[in-house]
Amino acid sequence: MKLSKIIITGIFLCILFNGCHSSGGGNTKLDKDIKSVFESKTGQDAYLEMTKIATDYEIRKGYKSLSPIGKILYNVYWVEAEVNNGGFNQYFYNSSGEHAIDAVQSLDRIGASQTKELLQSAINNFPNSNVPSDRDERIRILKSIDPKNTLFDNLDDRFYDLSEDKMHLTVEYVKSNLQ
Repeated sequence: MKLSKIIITGIFLCILFNGCHSSGGGNTKLDKDIKSVFESKTGQDAYLEMTKIATDYEIRKGYKSLSPIGKILYNVYWVEAEVNNGGFNQYFYNSSGEHAIDAVQSLDRIGASQTKELLQSAINNFPNSNVPSDRDERIRILKSIDPKNTLFDNLDDRFYDLSEDKMHLTVEYVKSNLQ
């Protein structure tokens, strides 16, 4: 009798909090919306649509509300977008830099080891390899460790030379992990 109550309670909580999904963060509306992209899109179109969904969700509900898949989409996209647009300096100066540690984990999960290593190298320039989540604090540190905005130039050049297809890796990861 006790075991059946525990099982029923577990199922109820799982349903209530959308926590019954192999991706680790639940069968959330976000995950369902992301998964639905594969019904009509592939490749780059799927990647761009999924990252748009994750970013819009983050804007509306906040980063902490993203599922693990949503965080991966968000982090990989913003590392790629910011660094391609203005280097690691821009990534850390903007709000996306707040999630640099999570971004390293996201890149690792999708198998983007070269990009992960470059981001980790950039993070290692911060005192104790700690990137503050507070943007003002992060900018203060950046100005003190890189007053000429040249600290990340070598890493930027290496990033631009990468042949790692983060878009493809991300799409394949999402396909394999959203069931």
